[in-house]
Amino acid sequence: MSGKTLLRSFAGGEITPELAGRLDLVKYQTGLSLARNFVTLPHGPAARRSGFEFINEARLSTSAVRLMPFSFSATQTAVLEFGDLYIRFHIGGGTLIEATVAISSIAGSTVNTTGAHGYANGDWVYIGSRYHKVTVVDADTFTTTDLWGVATTAVGTTSARVYTLTSTYAAADLFDLHFTQSADVITITHPDYPAKELKRLGATNWTLTDVSFTPTLSPPSTPSVVVTYVSGSTQPQEYCITAVGSDGVTESLASISTSVNNNLTVGGAFNTITWTPVASVSRYYIYKRRGGGFGYMGQAPLLTGKTISSITRAVLVATLTTATDHNLATDDVITVTGALPAAYNGTFAVTVTGPTTFQYTMLADPGASATAVGSYCAIKPVVDENVLPDTTQAPPEDIIDLNTGAGDYPTATTYHEQRRWFAGSTNKPQVVWATRTGTESNLTSSLPSREADGLEVRVASMQNNQIRHLIPLTDLIVFTAGGEFRMFADGAPAITPSSISIKPQGYTGASNVQPVVSSGSILYVQAQGSRIRELSYGGESANYSYKTIDVSIMAPHRFNGYTVSQLAYARAPEPLLWAVRDDGVLLGMTYLPEQQVYGWHAHDTLGTFESICVVAEGNEDVLYAVIKRTVNSREVRYIERLRTRIFTALEDAFFVDSGLTYDGAPITSLGGLYHLEGRTVDILADGSVEPTQVVTGGAITLATAASKVHVGLNIVADIRTLPLAIEGMQASGQGTVKNVNKVHLRVSQSSLVKAGPDFTRLREYPARGISDPYGSPPALRDGELSLSIDPSWSTDAAICVRQDSPVPLTVLSMTLEVQGGG
Repeated sequence: MSGKTLLRSFAGGEITPELAGRLDLVKYQTGLSLARNFVTLPHGPAARRSGFEFINEARLSTSAVRLMPFSFSATQTAVLEFGDLYIRFHIGGGTLIEATVAISSIAGSTVNTTGAHGYANGDWVYIGSRYHKVTVVDADTFTTTDLWGVATTAVGTTSARVYTLTSTYAAADLFDLHFTQSADVITITHPDYPAKELKRLGATNWTLTDVSFTPTLSPPSTPSVVVTYVSGSTQPQEYCITAVGSDGVTESLASISTSVNNNLTVGGAFNTITWTPVASVSRYYIYKRRGGGFGYMGQAPLLTGKTISSITRAVLVATLTTATDHNLATDDVITVTGALPAAYNGTFAVTVTGPTTFQYTMLADPGASATAVGSYCAIKPVVDENVLPDTTQAPPEDIIDLNTGAGDYPTATTYHEQRRWFAGSTNKPQVVWATRTGTESNLTSSLPSREADGLEVRVASMQNNQIRHLIPLTDLIVFTAGGEFRMFADGAPAITPSSISIKPQGYTGASNVQPVVSSGSILYVQAQGSRIRELSYGGESANYSYKTIDVSIMAPHRFNGYTVSQLAYARAPEPLLWAVRDDGVLLGMTYLPEQQVYGWHAHDTLGTFESICVVAEGNEDVLYAVIKRTVNSREVRYIERLRTRIFTALEDAFFVDSGLTYDGAPITSLGGLYHLEGRTVDILADGSVEPTQVVTGGAITLATAASKVHVGLNIVADIRTLPLAIEGMQASGQGTVKNVNKVHLRVSQSSLVKAGPDFTRLREYPARGISDPYGSPPALRDGELSLSIDPSWSTDAAICVRQDSPVPLTVLSMTLEVQGGG
């Protein structure tokens, strides 16, 4: 029997060998037994992954380094390099450097600058086209070495230091950091460190400070109460004041209260309440005691003062003139600041003498008219004529403690429903905290509680597992080592102290690896660390709860016996989940759940992957990685980023690792390859594959001058089909020996390719086509390539395809010419 069979899609990715007998599965029809350094695309093709471009060496290559994304917006992103007690910044494929310092002379390894350089021993500087380490000689002199400590002679006219921020995080703790971001602020948590804020104040001005939950707005001054008494027995009345910040949301703690006695039930009796206004607030709330607690009585807006034209005085009486109508009334209270002499300043009740003038009595004679008029703000006194306070609205209190000392530092953090959330301290492992609505660090609350109050709530469960993650979807999802919980508003539009509800959604639990969020689901590492799961809203079919599934079920051979140490998610151009395995292999999953696409593939390099993150750059989400390599007998950690697979010409294709690109006038000598010293490198020069070379002195020499050259480490990319199932044959051809004698590969934007029955017997498709002009590199191929392969009778009849040259390969489908035996 002979015939043809078509393998039309590879979107299913790698399928475990344990499913070789499950020919009935739909995913088996679109799967592969091996996808090494290939990405299976959601619409079917298998595309060789592009190469990793070298960005820089980590500042401390001898210890762990973790990458963290910074995304202010879709157009402003950065990659943060967290190392042992430091943070560095990489933006758009380059390392962030400070302003340049002019160099006056260079003699050997000694560099003199025209002014003070401000450097310290061990700083990195960029001179010409190379990074150097610095040893300071004096204020305007330093010496340079390469990153390995060998003296260098720099070439250049300016020097720029690599911007580095000191941190408190030790290398051993980096992979247990959790983070969230709002605009220019990243909140970082770890149970052994105070929660911190990493803030961008400018391009080279970042700060790392502890989160402070101490109210930032000071309470107002103690109110002054003037009693107007008429008759009858008196009762005590007690008042306190709070200030509302300029944001209109932040409310201070209450002032010290003032108590007076009066009989407000008699007509004409009242209390007049005043206090010292300050310009940094927008209004004041007045509270009155009733039944053992304070209740809201009213508010007084802060009146912004008009421009002062002059201040004169007659002994202790000052007359203030404004440029426009002041709109004040007699007995209004003002606070004057910034006037000279200082005796004009203070808080005073005014007597209005005209639309642009009023007077107040000073405490001391300034001796002269004001030489500086300063400014003022004002309030109108509040009158209590037996107002009944609203005791359901009490002043805020500072009764929630967090981030105050060891054991009180949170593990998890996020933003949800206009609050910043924290969870899982050592002392309170199952407690969740939330700031007041609309605030970042205000944990104040009231008794009785108010809707906007700060929150402290315990997630009660059968096991006392510490909360590890808080992930916001429509609801707030809480992950512990033992389960997943949904925190939501029951019967209300938002979570409040009275509406909060917590319900378990599953009991698989999560590891300490920070989850990632796709368009509508959460991808996380199961508690045991060796499987990846998806949590998404199940709708009516799941009783309006969240469901969790194992997305690694089709490729357990890539997870069993390993643990996953980090996740990252890219949305464009293809939705891809990236996962670092503890042995340094990078796993990828093509993820399109609405089309039931969960296609796994594995990626390796001449080194081991240790950390990853994804940031948006242009129209793509770009994967950055920390890769540990051995170069010139030295173990190093490099920051590298995955280059785009989108190109139109072969000379633009980048398929080398730890690679660099030269793009300029034709040259034969290419330098700047110090990071690959002593390594054998692949070369693609103007689209032509050149013989490999060993980097010596940071350079290579081309046989022919070229204007666009990609140089880097070799990548071996392999795919292998599953045991062949043939439609129409009894048992789909199982139990029958088969031989594939010819393969028709349909490819797109591809160049060289090899195929065979196994990876030891590969035949290469002719590199050049008949139509390729002589002396030019082979053209990119689109269409069907027919390749006769070595015969091999077997029951599996698997086909192996390899690309190990620095050129692209995208396989759309395979048509196999098969012979069948008995």
